Amino acid sequence: MLGGAIGSGLRYGIHFLLPAGDGSFPFNTLVINIAGSFLLGLVVTLTPAQIISQEWSLLLGAGLCGGFTTFSTFSFETLHLVQLHKEWLAFFYVVASVVGGFAAAWCGWMVGKQL
Repeated sequence: MLGGAIGSGLRYGIHFLLPAGDGSFPFNTLVINIAGSFLLGLVVTLTPAQIISQEWSLLLGAGLCGGFTTFSTFSFETLHLVQLHKEWLAFFYVVASVVGGFAAAWCGWMVGKQL
């Protein structure tokens, strides 16, 4: 629970730190989800190597990353773009989120392997 509370608080705070732009593209959520994917990739690599304990893995992975990243907001923002007849922007958002999230998780895994 503690990790989830911290992750949710970080997500909320980042919405104030990152520029919101004109509101036509959900940049903040994209950055948050990619950053969370990187961190989770790192955490799941460090746990089997016993660099961090199983307890820390749960706190950081399921807790912090689970509270920080947001699939429901991603889904709603994609739907909202479609409702605004910005289908291509919605498509780009989905592709950028999935490919960016995968690439970030892979990078986190690669960094973790080097530690």
